[in-house]
Amino acid sequence: MIRGYEDKTFVLVASGPSLTQEQVDQCRGKAQIVVINDNYKIAPFADHLYACDQTWWLWHEDDPELLAFKGKKWTQTSSWDDEIRKRIRKKHDLTFIQSKAEPGLSTDPNIIHQGSNSGYQAINLAYHLGAKKILLIGYDMQRTNDKAHWFGDHPDKGQTNYSKFTKYYNTLAKQDLDVEIINCTTQTALTCFPRKELKDVL
Repeated sequence: MIRGYEDKTFVLVASGPSLTQEQVDQCRGKAQIVVINDNYKIAPFADHLYACDQTWWLWHEDDPELLAFKGKKWTQTSSWDDEIRKRIRKKHDLTFIQSKAEPGLSTDPNIIHQGSNSGYQAINLAYHLGAKKILLIGYDMQRTNDKAHWFGDHPDKGQTNYSKFTKYYNTLAKQDLDVEIINCTTQTALTCFPRKELKDVL
């Protein structure tokens, strides 16, 4: 993993229904922004995009907005078909990181831990890139106003196992790491990290 953002603040943008354009715009120019999955649509100016699933990349691989995204694109190595990986890597200049299904945050700079979701893995990515402070927005970890994401549902209408995800985040929060993680999500079931107003910590 190539570092290069030591002591920087990172804002990680997940897809929870509480996420707003105002929040995203508030971060512009004040931090390294990592958009997760579909959030390149709400923050096309982001510095990085992380999406862990081959299926997600197949859904979006020809989206003009994704093709035009100028930030660095990342994913992980597990469960990819070789031919699909080659095609999408070339089309999107996609960087692959080795991943393992282990608890907590990986401190090995060449590996991230999966946590069963992209939002978790994006925290590990930001950590490896050198983040000193990580701010989370859109990390609802619940259905908010009876919606799973701010944009609606994924094409497969799949149901999210929030309780499973939360257990992984709990293992991460218990680690003694040289990085501050703050949950700035306005409506969230993720309680293992300190909560603050975004405007107070940017």
